Amino acid sequence: YSTNDTLEVTTLAVITTPPTAFQVCEDQSISITGAASNVASYQWLRNGVAISPNGNVQTYTKGGNPATMSDSGMYRLVALSNPAGATTCKADTSVAVLGAVVRKIQITTQPLANTFVCQNSAFNTSIVAQNVTGYQWRKGASNVSTGTGGTTANYSIASTQPADADVYSVVMTGNTPCPSVTSTNNTLAVTTLAAITTPPAAFQVC
Repeated sequence: YSTNDTLEVTTLAVITTPPTAFQVCEDQSISITGAASNVASYQWLRNGVAISPNGNVQTYTKGGNPATMSDSGMYRLVALSNPAGATTCKADTSVAVLGAVVRKIQITTQPLANTFVCQNSAFNTSIVAQNVTGYQWRKGASNVSTGTGGTTANYSIASTQPADADVYSVVMTGNTPCPSVTSTNNTLAVTTLAAITTPPAAFQVC
């Protein structure tokens, strides 16, 4: 009689919950997950390259630093099977999903801190920024209701009056999911013009 040969069959890992596409803004955190059965360990790939560090867990969270543009790419989850003795069993790999990093609003030139004008003179304020999809100028805590360009990068009042004196700023919206950004303040001071209130009266003397 021969000796026995005991057969052990290692069940292969199978992706049961594939990862889903994600979109984050620059400086936000990245987190992507999936699941598999009969799994020994996981490995995340970005554009076909193993992610390190933190890429060998079920849920990949970028550690140390927030998202940068270089984190954009196609992500896959690899579920590694348990070995069959000394034999490496086949892994299961998810379909690739897009991980998109969106550029945040970047201000290059803020509005002036202070503007001084005489009554009836023009007031102009502006901002220079990138990756902006919308503007809303504000007077104090309210959206501007006078002037021109209230929803553009350049706002102006053609003929200022004392009631226009206030703090002006602009709220900028960016590409989803990036947050809105508010500029620094431009404080407008309007000098009221002198006005004759009592004109001189004619007189006659000998």
